[in-house]
Amino acid sequence: MDFMKVLPPFLLTLAAGLCTGLGGLVALFVKKENPRVLPFSLGFAAGVMIMVSTADLLPEAARLIGRHTRLSSGLIALFAMSIGMLLASLIEKKVPSESAWLKDGQNNRGIFRVGVVTALAIVLHNLPEGVATFMAGYRQMSLGLSVAVAISLHNIPEGISIAVPVYCATGKRGKALRYAFLSGLSEPLGALLAMFLLRPLLTDTVLGFTFGVVAGIMLYISFAELVPSAYKNVKIGIPLLGVLFGIVVMAAGLLIFGL
Repeated sequence: MDFMKVLPPFLLTLAAGLCTGLGGLVALFVKKENPRVLPFSLGFAAGVMIMVSTADLLPEAARLIGRHTRLSSGLIALFAMSIGMLLASLIEKKVPSESAWLKDGQNNRGIFRVGVVTALAIVLHNLPEGVATFMAGYRQMSLGLSVAVAISLHNIPEGISIAVPVYCATGKRGKALRYAFLSGLSEPLGALLAMFLLRPLLTDTVLGFTFGVVAGIMLYISFAELVPSAYKNVKIGIPLLGVLFGIVVMAAGLLIFGL
């Protein structure tokens, strides 16, 4: 194993995962709840993920797949994206939503369960994100950086969504931060799986199909989870502004820095 080749993509994945803990840390220092912060953050994360999926991952998937097939690489990439959306949908149906727990009652136990269930859901989809980030960085650092930035930005509001209910239920900042931090460690765990088990399989076709699947997962999370959550009990302009800002920021990065 070439240590110097696998170290940079692993560090990218580790940094992306730690951003979940960063989100938990930010949440703990918000002394007075601001109803605009979380909706804007969720919208911003959705905008970043939408831009990365459609302007970076899908084109790269089609390009890689097209190297080794006479079939339409674009259609294959879209098929992979559809599989990613289906997988994300199946995971979502298996894990109870935050709103389901909120209906149990306004007690501390119910609020604590919100944080725990949210953390479990994030662990489930962080594992494949860690695999994808490592694989992208191992193949091409610029693409890996793009994926890592997108995942990092949506991990921050995820950390907030874990830490806030745990802190509100227990009053313990350390416990809230620990839950957020530990959930993010599933991403470097995914990178280790890719490093030791999946790396020999990193052909152009496998990478391209994987990028298509990840694009589908990101798009599903954006439209089925982040955007609806951002619009709960807020005016339409706040989440929309976050989405547009996320798209503009990521588009600027793609154009200026060649992410």
